[in-house]
Parts: sequence; structure tokens; C-alpha cells
Amino acid sequence: MLLSRNRLLPLLFCWAYLVINTLPVRSQSVCDRATQGGGFTAPARACLSGPVTVVNTVATLTNVGYVFEYDGKPLASGQQFSQSTKWTYSKPGSYTILQVGSSGGTNAVACKVIDVLPVKPVAYSVVVCPGRKATLTYALDAETARYDKITINWGDGLPPTEVPLSGNTGSFIAPVHTYPGPGNPVINVVGSYLGACVGPANPKQVLVQNIPAPAVSIAELTSSATSVALKYGSSAGAVVTLYQRDGSGNYNPTGQTATSTGSGVFTINGVPSTNVNCFQVGVQDACGGTELRSAGVCSIPVSVSPGDKQNTVTWPVYGGTDPIRIYRINSNGSPVGSRPSSAPFVDAANIQCGVNYCYDVSLRLDNNTGTMVYSAPVCVVGINNEPPKPPIKAFVSVEADGVKLQASLTATAPSTYTLLITRADGPGGPFTPLAQVSADRSYTDKTANSATQGYCYRTAIQNNCGITSDYTAPACTVHLTTPDNNALTWTAFSPFSGSAVAGYQVIKIDPTTGLSDKIDVGSNTRWEPDPNQTDTQTYTYQIVAYDINGVESYSNPILVLLAPKLFMPDAFSPNGDSNNDAFMAKGAFWDTFSMTIYSRWGDVVFNTTDPKSTGWSGLLSNGSPAPMGYYPYRVEIKDLKGQTYVRTGRVLLIR
Repeated sequence: MLLSRNRLLPLLFCWAYLVINTLPVRSQSVCDRATQGGGFTAPARACLSGPVTVVNTVATLTNVGYVFEYDGKPLASGQQFSQSTKWTYSKPGSYTILQVGSSGGTNAVACKVIDVLPVKPVAYSVVVCPGRKATLTYALDAETARYDKITINWGDGLPPTEVPLSGNTGSFIAPVHTYPGPGNPVINVVGSYLGACVGPANPKQVLVQNIPAPAVSIAELTSSATSVALKYGSSAGAVVTLYQRDGSGNYNPTGQTATSTGSGVFTINGVPSTNVNCFQVGVQDACGGTELRSAGVCSIPVSVSPGDKQNTVTWPVYGGTDPIRIYRINSNGSPVGSRPSSAPFVDAANIQCGVNYCYDVSLRLDNNTGTMVYSAPVCVVGINNEPPKPPIKAFVSVEADGVKLQASLTATAPSTYTLLITRADGPGGPFTPLAQVSADRSYTDKTANSATQGYCYRTAIQNNCGITSDYTAPACTVHLTTPDNNALTWTAFSPFSGSAVAGYQVIKIDPTTGLSDKIDVGSNTRWEPDPNQTDTQTYTYQIVAYDINGVESYSNPILVLLAPKLFMPDAFSPNGDSNNDAFMAKGAFWDTFSMTIYSRWGDVVFNTTDPKSTGWSGLLSNGSPAPMGYYPYRVEIKDLKGQTYVRTGRVLLIR
């Protein structure tokens, strides 16, 4: 159903039936038949903001109806028409208006095309410049670019500025306007269509006052190998231009410009850091006033010459406009010196062979902004023909996974180095190369069999140029043995290179509980366990050697198995006096026990396998007392490790 934008229209059923059925039935637009008796006026262009009015121009035409958005399709039964002569369109575009009616009993048709135009505020911004000048920038999109012109009312009573449009989109600048005096005028910019309508207003109030001339300065110039980054500061809204000095000393535009927001950065590529590159920035207000220029600021090309134990940094006399305040020299990112002038700087602070040194120079200018200039870094490899200092000391200690060696380096040791390690079976050598460790002071010798022998180690430092220091004195592991299965003995060679052992301690570890004791034995290299201990047959022992600073070095651990203890009396007197009334074995570390007593003729008199038995009470197997005399015996025991021990002898029975 076609609806008016203003009200619902009645249907002309009878009239529509007459018109539709008298028109030829063809699949074509009614407008293709040309005008047949109808006629009306309508604007060729109209704005979207208001209604479109049509006026019938045929006085004899009756039953007049309209289709304001005719789609060109054939009319169908039930087609609806509007009797209203006003219509409001909802969106811009090109539309066909169809008029139908009857005249003298004959149907009448007429068509017109109307272009409905968009209406939209024109976007714009205003910048007020020194001298009470104002520049206006307007932006046109696909809709506002259709206006025939824009009209700028500056709000000061002076004639408005009219700018014809060409249909192009984009950002455009209107002619500069000069206000006769300060104030707060309200600017209005509207678009209009010739002979059609005017778009909506978009008023903005601006402040017109005495504005100072724009300022500009260079805050920082930073060079890299092939480019320069230039930070500048300027008045917001001003147009900033970059200039570069040529070989004749003239500053020429580089083609780089920017509208300032208060600060910004220009990047200039293709300028090698080995050249002196000088720049200026110019600033001009948005209204086209006189351009102002900053002082010229130049880069600092740096060169570095390596020498034995020193690097010399040089740069030319500064070529910019402002005087310098101070030069600062950095090495690998850290400050190493400063200069009030461009005199060479010599870095002789612990220059190491083969190490990469990168230098850069920064300059602070003596101006109001304290402009900073940073050179590109220049790198060289250090030269130092002096052998490095050997490690101060080293010590070794036996650990579960091998022999650990730890070296201590001097304060002047190279930052990158190789630790060389040699090994021998004794302090007198021969020492053979064992390992090389990069940038580490510790090493674990996992090939050492510390349970069977001791080892001695020496260490040295090699710098990046392959120059090697002297070797340290030997550091030898403490090797622990038990030559007679009771006494502990260990080697006396020091595990601390260049220093003696201050003392030793014996560590006694119970393998069942893991508990340990430390026994200080002074400077002795031999120690015997308590022969009377009966609590545990096996212990793990280890020796700790320590120096005057309390640094500890451990020996190889060793398991000591104490022999079973067995005591047999030579005689006994079973007389009932509760003193030595039975012949019995006493001792420790037994697992199984067997004792047999024989007669002088070899007959078994008594036998027991109970280690806690009360022994032989002097009775024969028939229960009668055995006569006085000697009786042979045999005792067999197994200790806690399963080792068998046998003792034979004879005992005297006394009555």
C-alpha cells in the first residue's frame, strides 16, 4: 500500500479500475506511452528536508491521482493512487512521479522525474592566526559534495564568502578572512543548491584575539647508521617544514611537512652517520603568515680507533648554529667521560682483547630548549696483548657425580673468557688438558674415579684472543682409604690451590638412620674408630678438609665393616656359686651362632645355636656332671653382612 508521508489517502477504486482496464496490457512502464492527456508541474530538484508539491495543469482532468515513487512496472488491478499533491521523500535519490486521471471519458497519464537532494551540515574547522586572521577548512563527503556552493558567514557583519563546489570530495581551505577587531563571532557554514534549497546550519563560536607569532625549535636529533630522527616543538596548528643544509651552506626544503599538534618527529632516511647532516625546521601559521625558522642543528659523526689497551674516540667540531654546553661519551650504553670541546677521548679503562666496544657521543646545546644531539654508535673490537691474570685460587671437592672444581677470578678478569682445566694423578704431574669451560668458574669432572685414587687439578684463564694466563698451583682431592679395615687414612695434599689445609674432620654416617657426627681430628691424616662400639657394624666415613676461611672440601666416602666381636673364657667352674658357672660365648655383630663342646675322645658333649643361651653348665648329655679337665669346642658365627667366622679351642672345667 502506498502511503503519503503526511496522511493516509483514500482509494479511488472505481477510477483505478477504469484506468487500468482501458490501458493496453503490456509488460512496460506506463511512462513509456508518453503523455496522454495528463499534465502537471513539479520541481526538477528538491531537497530532502521538505515536501514536494505537484500542480495539475489540465483543467478538464478529473479523478486525478499520483504515484510519487513509481517503480516503472505495469499497473495492476488494485493499484492505489494518492489524491494529495504533497509528498515527503525519506531518502535522497532520483524518483519518477506518475499522474493518472480521466478527461472526457478517456484515461490520461503524465510522468516527471525529480532529483531529491541530500541535506547535511558541512563539517569544518577554524584556526585563528596572528593579525586576527582566520582560515577555515571544510571537509566534503559524498553527500555534502553535491551542494552547488557553500556560504561562509564570518559573524562580523562583513559580506559572507561564497565558494562554488565542483563535486569533489576531500578537505579544502577557504580564503583567509581578516576580522576588523577582537571578539567572539559565531561562524556559520551552509551548503545550498541553486534554484532548490539551502542545507542546515552548523554554527561555531570562535575567539578572535591578538595571538603571538608561532614558535618552533628542534628538541632532539638522533642519528643511526643511515637515518636521522628529528624531534621538534611548535605552536599547535602551524605548518612545519623540514629543511636540510647542502654543501654550499644553504638550507633547502626536503619535501617533508606536517601540521603540528605541539610536537612531532621527522625521519630522514638515506643520510649516512659518517657525514655531518644539518637541519632546520620552519613554521608558518595556518593563515599563510611569514615563516619562522629554527636554529640549524647538526649531527655528530663519530670515529673510534682501537689500540693496545685503549680506544680513541674522535669527532669533528660541531657545525650547528648554537654553542655547545658539553659532550658526553658512552661505551656500551654506560657513561665513560665528558668533554667541553671536541678534543679526542681515550678510553683506557680495562680494555679487554676480543671484546666489542660500542661508543656514542651526545651533545647538549647551550640554548633555551637545551637541544640534545645523539650520534650513531660506532663499534670496535678491543686489543690487549697482556696475558690475563690467572684465577686467584681454586679448590676441589668430591661429590656424588664426580669431582667439582671451583675457581675464583680477579676483579680485572675478562668479561668473556675460557676456563682451562688440567688434571694429574698427583701434585707433581704430569698434568694433561681435561676441559675448557666458557664464561664459567666451576666444572665437574665426571670421569674421575675418586673411590680408587686421588686427583690434582690446575686452572688458567684464556681471553678471546687466545692469550692464556699462568696456571694456578695444584688443588688435589682428599683420598680416603682403610688399609687395615679399621684405621682411616687419607692423603695430605691440599685441595686448596696456593694454601694449606687448616684442619680435618671425620664424618661418621650411620647408613641405617642417615644420622652423622663430625669429629675434629686437627691436622692428623689417620684416625681409628672406637674398637669397643657395638651398636652398628657398618658406618660410612668421609673426610672434610677446611681452610682458614672455612671453605670445605670433601673426600670420597668409604664404607667400614667392623669385624664381629667374640669372647670365649679359658675356664669355668660349675659349682653353683653364681660365679663363672657356665661356659658361654659373648660378643657383637652376630647374625647366626653355633657352639659345640666335645669330649677328649671327640664325642659331642653339648651343642647350641641360640646366641642368647646360658652356655654349657658342665653336664654330660645324660645329665651327669662332666669330670674335670679340658674340653675342645668349635664356635661358628655369621656377621650382619653374611661373612662366616670360626673359632676353635679348649676350655678347662674346674670342679
